[in-house]
Amino acid sequence: MEEKNISCASHEAVAASQQKHGLTRRSFLKWAGVAATVPTLGQLVACAPQAKMADTGSDDAPAPALEDEGEWKPYRCFRLNCSASCINYALVKDGQVVRVKTDDRNPDSEDMPQQRGCLRGQAKMNHVYGPDRLKYPMKRKNWEPGGDPAKINGELRGKDEWVRISWDEALDIIADELTRIIGAYGNEAVMRAGLYPNPVLTALGGSQGGWVYPSSMMTGYQNLAGYYGAYLYNDRLDILNAKLIVLDGNNPSWSALGYPNKVLLDAKRRGAKIVGINPFYNSGLGAIADEWIPTRPAADAALFIGCAYHMIENDLQDQAFLDTYTVGFDADHMSEGADPKDNFKDYVLGTYDGVPKTPEWASEICGVEPEVIRSLATDMATIKPAAIFSCSAVTRGFRGEQAAQAFFTVG
Repeated sequence: MEEKNISCASHEAVAASQQKHGLTRRSFLKWAGVAATVPTLGQLVACAPQAKMADTGSDDAPAPALEDEGEWKPYRCFRLNCSASCINYALVKDGQVVRVKTDDRNPDSEDMPQQRGCLRGQAKMNHVYGPDRLKYPMKRKNWEPGGDPAKINGELRGKDEWVRISWDEALDIIADELTRIIGAYGNEAVMRAGLYPNPVLTALGGSQGGWVYPSSMMTGYQNLAGYYGAYLYNDRLDILNAKLIVLDGNNPSWSALGYPNKVLLDAKRRGAKIVGINPFYNSGLGAIADEWIPTRPAADAALFIGCAYHMIENDLQDQAFLDTYTVGFDADHMSEGADPKDNFKDYVLGTYDGVPKTPEWASEICGVEPEVIRSLATDMATIKPAAIFSCSAVTRGFRGEQAAQAFFTVG
């Protein structure tokens, strides 16, 4: 079946089609039941929740046209564990969002692809108007700031009542508690819970996981927001030029279902080999991967270091690039004041610690067969151009920053 772009039709077109084909509530339900039993072909792009329809009280009455009044306004898909920022539009009527749709500004093509949002992104209206959404600050009734053990009542966590407080009170509590805790225990006592960056907490020095600081220190990109070095990669359309795509820990069908997933599918159609490194065979790899390399959780660093050994052993690294643009690869290219013995190459070869980081060594840690490690290393070093991706998930573990260090170094 030819793949087609199916977008939310206008209400007038829907009404005209209903009038022409005699669509009633009863016939719609009958055909909807049939459609539910038929495998879906092509690309499914569903409309988001619609404006309310009037109830005529009769099953055979023509279905009324949906309201299409208001103003369509573009909005950037705000974060859902995805940095794609696909394009969406909201139909705003009387200050309320009544309908959403995704990018339909131009016909879809490889030269000018529509930046379609996924169903999760198009369900943002449910987040905005969800009954469980927190709309104002609250605090535990029997907890008071200041650190006094008699006023914390920690045994009531999960049991205590919640009381509403003002925004001024909430901001004062946060500022005072941050000042008190950092003053007493240092920056290490502050852990920013959340996936995306907070410039204030990052400036205070709170911990943010294992990806941020290696990416900043190793690439020279000083990101004040503390994000994961995501702004360093090429334009996403450059993926279409890749002959090899390696996804380390990624699951695009889950975390980036919209436009990024489409670009990967287009690259695959153009002949790119896609390799997925992941502890489990997820839906994203099932859709696009040519090869799955199962590895143990939190063992990505060992896998990449084993790849580095094979590259060095077979002289597959781009030595001219390393000599010109990097420091720390070998003893002759160390930063000022650094111990030459701390260079990466000698560490990998085991020159000083007597432990060569061979694929066999890596296999004992990550569980990937040595020959698979050698094959992956050869592919990454020889198939050009290559796009090698990782994600923040691989650093969310003990000493997770080592995975980021190994990833950037091998890349």
